[in-house]
Amino acid sequence: MRNRKSSDRHEVVKTGASEANVVETVRQHASLILTKASGFLNATMLVRLRAELLGELGNGEANWIGDFTGVTRCDDTIRDPLLDVLKTFRDRGGKRVIIAVGTPNVRMVLSSIAMTSPLQGGPRITLTDTTNAAYAALRDGGET
Repeated sequence: MRNRKSSDRHEVVKTGASEANVVETVRQHASLILTKASGFLNATMLVRLRAELLGELGNGEANWIGDFTGVTRCDDTIRDPLLDVLKTFRDRGGKRVIIAVGTPNVRMVLSSIAMTSPLQGGPRITLTDTTNAAYAALRDGGET
């Protein structure tokens, strides 16, 4: 299966000082979905991420790598919407979730969400520093 974008049109939202929010989701093969996000991760961006991720997942099994290395900032308003996305992902057959994040304050918020996700019915989340490390973590396996 060749890479297929969920949309040929990428949503670009300006949030100020030339910072653009972009979300793009691609099914790389039958068992892997990759989402790239950049800019300011907020509740509005998560609406787009949810639609693309769950659209690619359908009702089948897949792992999800979130490439958030381009996300420069986020806040706690993403907690509940992201937990909802994660729970729905798991309910529809989603397996592993690995998120690559480089910005320290974004990593701190996502770490808190990663600890909460399994308690609220979502999958366990693995955080890595780079996208290459995310692919390596997926190859290495481990529990969901």
